[in-house]
Amino acid sequence: PIIVGIVFFAVAAEDVVAHPDEPLGRTIGVAMALGVALVLVSIVASVVRSIPRIFWLRVATGLGLMVLVWFTTGIDAVFTSTIVAAVLVIELIWEHIHHWRVAAPIASEMPGD
Repeated sequence: PIIVGIVFFAVAAEDVVAHPDEPLGRTIGVAMALGVALVLVSIVASVVRSIPRIFWLRVATGLGLMVLVWFTTGIDAVFTSTIVAAVLVIELIWEHIHHWRVAAPIASEMPGD
C-alpha cells in the first residue's frame, strides 16, 4: 500500500507539474489524496505491528486530505498541492511537538547519563 500510495501521488504530481494553471481534475485530485492517505495509513499499520500504538492524527490527516482535495478540485492544481503540503507539514510539526512533550519526561527519568 505504501508503494501504491507513492505511485498515485506521483501520477498526480506529474499532472500538477504539466498543467499548473489548470484546475485539478477530480480523478487527479482523488489520486493525490488517496496516495497521501495510503502512505500515512500504511505507515500507521506498519508501526502498529511493532508498537501497539495507533497514530490517530495520521489516520485523521489522511482522511481529512481526502475530503479536502474533494472540495478543492475546482481551483488551480498548484494551490491544491500547496494546501496538501501545508496540511502535511502542520501534521508533522504537531506530531513532533507532541512526541517531545511525551518523550522528554521519560528521558529525564532514565538512570545514568
